[in-house]
Amino acid sequence: MSFNDSFEEAHIGYKLRRVLKINMFHENNPNTAGKQKVIDTQLNSRLRAEMCSLQGLEHSRKPLTEIGPMLLPEVLEIIGKHHRLNDFYEAFRTSVANMWATIDREVVVRQKIEQISKELDQLAARRLELENQRAVLSLEIPVIRQQSDTVNKIGGDSSTRIRIT
Repeated sequence: MSFNDSFEEAHIGYKLRRVLKINMFHENNPNTAGKQKVIDTQLNSRLRAEMCSLQGLEHSRKPLTEIGPMLLPEVLEIIGKHHRLNDFYEAFRTSVANMWATIDREVVVRQKIEQISKELDQLAARRLELENQRAVLSLEIPVIRQQSDTVNKIGGDSSTRIRIT
């Protein structure tokens, strides 16, 4: 047995012990154990490459292309929480086209137009309200002047004038 063979066997043993440790830690919840194993191995680009090499499989640099675009944000969040920034960046870079494909740009633009139209309607209603208030206040000015003139005529003396502010 060569050094490489014994090293590879030790490496495989390490990986198996790691998986068994996850199984024991989550022994009452196999779904959580499975999720943790996927997070630890398949979402970590370095470990995924090692696992493929150990199994004699070709390693893909685009692991998330097969994942549905609606699940990608959640998978990317998991990668971001549990792995290196390089893993997150690589996953994001290879999957952003899939995510972008799910966005119907016309729908987004139409929604924005609708939102702006609603805001314009609200502003128009507010403007009308303010113009009405201004008109009512403008009508009060001649009444105030007339009342002031009446007070001046009655009081005559500037020291007894009532000043309305």
